[in-house]
Amino acid sequence: MLQLMIWQDFIKNIFGYVIPCNDSLKTVSRVWTCPKNLSELEKAIERKSCYKWKHSCKSFEYHCVSNEWTNETIEVCAPSLLIIGGICAEFNTDRRSVRANYLTDCKTSFLGCPDSYNSTTSYKYFGCLPNVTERRVTTLQTILSSQHLQETSQSNTVDKIHKKNVSKSTLLICMIAITLMAGCLTGLLVYCIRKRGFSFQL
Repeated sequence: MLQLMIWQDFIKNIFGYVIPCNDSLKTVSRVWTCPKNLSELEKAIERKSCYKWKHSCKSFEYHCVSNEWTNETIEVCAPSLLIIGGICAEFNTDRRSVRANYLTDCKTSFLGCPDSYNSTTSYKYFGCLPNVTERRVTTLQTILSSQHLQETSQSNTVDKIHKKNVSKSTLLICMIAITLMAGCLTGLLVYCIRKRGFSFQL
């Protein structure tokens, strides 16, 4: 039975024929990226809630794939398909189905895919997603920028604390110096008064 299903999917891939699922169109939504791990996948599946949609398709499962022009990443509820040949999966709005994109080579891309896989696992293969390189660079730049701002902020805070401490130390030294000078002047004044009084007595 399993072999028969595999052969059916293989034939569908070869001839480019997949039964359309009209209900999938109303579930299409653009996203920035796909889930990166099982935890994010579970959250995405729950958020999309494909099982809550009414449909007349053979199945209705969560997918995160590129569109047919490979310029956008989308989430969609659609029947799953066995993708054969180490190529990427796509959702084709005209055909209203998830299909194999024969213009792609998933095996040699970033986080390459196996020779065959279920279309519901397409989220794993970031090399199939549009502008993945730019996204990695953008993400790295964002991280580095954030780290730079944090380091700058910490440096400014340290400088402010240092300047504040220096100001306090300077003020304390000035106060001590003034106190000592006042003490010296008072002592000198007392000495002079006593000496003059002693002179008058003589």
